[in-house]
Amino acid sequence: KGIPLMNNEGLQISRIKDIQEEKNSVDQSIEGKEVAISLPGVNFERQLKEIEYLYSDMSQGQFKKFKENKDLLTHTELQTLQKIAEIKKFS
Repeated sequence: KGIPLMNNEGLQISRIKDIQEEKNSVDQSIEGKEVAISLPGVNFERQLKEIEYLYSDMSQGQFKKFKENKDLLTHTELQTLQKIAEIKKFS
């Protein structure tokens, strides 16, 4: 919760207000789980219908911390981190 999301062009979409799994509020989710997220100010039909993925809009400092601990990340998480680096032009 509270994490800003961006599209694949780096445009910030919204911050996650709430995450629900089976109608129960949760603080986080893991890969493969189906959850509903609340994004204030976002209309799905107008803004998200054509978007396949949303990414965490992290700072360069946050990115570096993930990169320093890459041995703790799964292959999919590393691929996502690489995609975020490409979008944000981090090295």
